[in-house]
Amino acid sequence: METMTVTEPHPVGRSDIAPPFVTVRARSPLTPTSLIARGKLDAGSVDAAAVTRIMESEREESRRHARHLLGLAPFWIDYEDPDLSDDREERSLAIAIALRTTTARASYRIRDAHIAVNEMPQTFERLAAGDMPKEWH
Repeated sequence: METMTVTEPHPVGRSDIAPPFVTVRARSPLTPTSLIARGKLDAGSVDAAAVTRIMESEREESRRHARHLLGLAPFWIDYEDPDLSDDREERSLAIAIALRTTTARASYRIRDAHIAVNEMPQTFERLAAGDMPKEWH
């Protein structure tokens, strides 16, 4: 079993107290076999086959989303450098055209991709592996 430490936020107004640490033990990995067992389905049933296909479809959607983020992340230009605002606008426009959306929305998606790939690499790995649903990411 995997073990990870979870911290809870400080109580309001109590930043002088260290947060408590709680150890969480993950259940067994989600596999087609464990999915069928958890869902209390008969292994050879139509329902078991259907939920297994759905699970794999969701995992592929997560992997596809990770590939999408990897494609967007290189278009990030840091807002801290005002001299690059024209470059940033050009990149946002190119992405907006490709995504068929507004430049503002494209800019947000580029930023989100940058954060996912560069600032949350371990979480991104889980998404790219198909272990984390797109909605959780």
